Amino acid sequence: MGFESMRDAISQDIRKRIKEEDRTSDATDTEDAEGLKFLLHTLSQELETALETAQRVSEVAGNLGGEMERVVAGQLETYLMSTLESLITDEHQAGSIPFLVKFINEEAEQG
Repeated sequence: MGFESMRDAISQDIRKRIKEEDRTSDATDTEDAEGLKFLLHTLSQELETALETAQRVSEVAGNLGGEMERVVAGQLETYLMSTLESLITDEHQAGSIPFLVKFINEEAEQG
């Protein structure tokens, strides 16, 4: 699959996902801790989708070999994918989803 075909497929997939999801759910209208955690969960799912896409791009670049593998796959794996993984899973990383959910839970316990 060529770069343009892959780009078009990814764009089409993203547009399809956006149409399938109703982002105006009642839960997103709730302006409390539970609504905030719901929105963070939604954000986490979107970051996971971005990570999956980056993994696929890295795989394609790796299959092309040479400089494509070295630069594109290498930089995606070193910078973007590791950052996304940290934002999705690392509760000690400031700004990560687990860090923020933990903070919300602690505030709710004190409140």
